[in-house]
Amino acid sequence: MNGYFTVCCTERSQHHYIDFLLSRYEDLNLKYSFSAALGYLASPLLMAGTAVLCYDEEDQICGAFSYIHGTGEHDYQDRHMIQIQAAYLDKAYRVSRWFVEGLRFLAEHLHDQEEEVTDIQFWVPGDVRSQRLFSKFAVPLKGEGAPSGDMEGYRVTVEGIFDYLLGTAILRDRKQGFTV
Repeated sequence: MNGYFTVCCTERSQHHYIDFLLSRYEDLNLKYSFSAALGYLASPLLMAGTAVLCYDEEDQICGAFSYIHGTGEHDYQDRHMIQIQAAYLDKAYRVSRWFVEGLRFLAEHLHDQEEEVTDIQFWVPGDVRSQRLFSKFAVPLKGEGAPSGDMEGYRVTVEGIFDYLLGTAILRDRKQGFTV
């Protein structure tokens, strides 16, 4: 498996991010109105957050994720916390290796930033499959700040992601074709 992740630093790459996610709007299966969903998808570009694109071995976009600093319940002043606004991989790439590489990219990217980030919060559909996956490295939130719809929140420290990645051998074996 070869591929790479890149931060959307140009207007063109930001357009690719929005176009990619909007073209997969039905697959995102978001549990709230289109206008609310569009707000979540675009907020990293509008609120000085970060959007990331995932490219496959043929340099085609196969995934995207994004985050903002802070949470609404603390008026976005808790900048040590990021909130994942969107995360999507095309079906052909939904294997654990791509997911784990995305986590690695995120953790290393956050570690390299000037502004210290210690915690990550995210919301996913409240189903058994999601619970099984995300409980491997994150702690469920107890009804705090839930967006509308049937969503469950999770929180993890950046350190906790590194610990999880060490258990998957990703950080021990850096010759896997991904670069930061």
